[in-house]
Amino acid sequence: MTGPPLTLHNQLDKSTLEFNPRQLVIAGYTGRDRGNVQRHIDELAEYGIAPPQSVPAFWDLPVDLLTQGGVIGVTSAESSGEVEPVLFGMDGHFYIGLGSDHTARDLERQSILASKASCGKPIGREVFPLDELNDDWDRLSLRSYADDVPYQDSPVSAMLPPLDILESYKKSGGVDTEGLVMFLGTVPVLDGKFRFSTTFRGELANAAGPLISCSYKINRRD
Repeated sequence: MTGPPLTLHNQLDKSTLEFNPRQLVIAGYTGRDRGNVQRHIDELAEYGIAPPQSVPAFWDLPVDLLTQGGVIGVTSAESSGEVEPVLFGMDGHFYIGLGSDHTARDLERQSILASKASCGKPIGREVFPLDELNDDWDRLSLRSYADDVPYQDSPVSAMLPPLDILESYKKSGGVDTEGLVMFLGTVPVLDGKFRFSTTFRGELANAAGPLISCSYKINRRD
């Protein structure tokens, strides 16, 4: 199944890419320190959230959840965003953008897949060729703001590199990367508590400031 075309802006040469998404994959538990990942799994288990069958874990979702519209509607009173690098596969090349794996937290105890599938997945329009970021990847940071309040802020070196995550995905059975949109995982929230906000903004930044961003509003539908 192919989703609606996405418009991506290559920040390297300022070209516009018309991207046709064929598959949406959410990667989770992509932390580089396996000990920290296991502690996180154990913490979630105390809240009734089932551990993954493998690490990293991968969830396949419908591509029509992807949106660049700037607004998502949710039915959950307890939904929150999390900033994530997003990998795009196109014509044998990979690009890095930014998105938010917005999730219904009150559904996670029942099913992680259902909690993710219940919310749209906002993505920004700005991308860089992955090759341009590889050498400096560990010097980049992920940041997010919920209702303009700092929510996440961590170097991406806390996470596995994109190609390592992609390799794990291929070993798990994922073969075709043409039209692939993969959310690569996230970093912890600053105070360890979810914030159920009405706006969310994320950034992938270097020492000079943000390189790419993603922002959107959240409308609660009763």
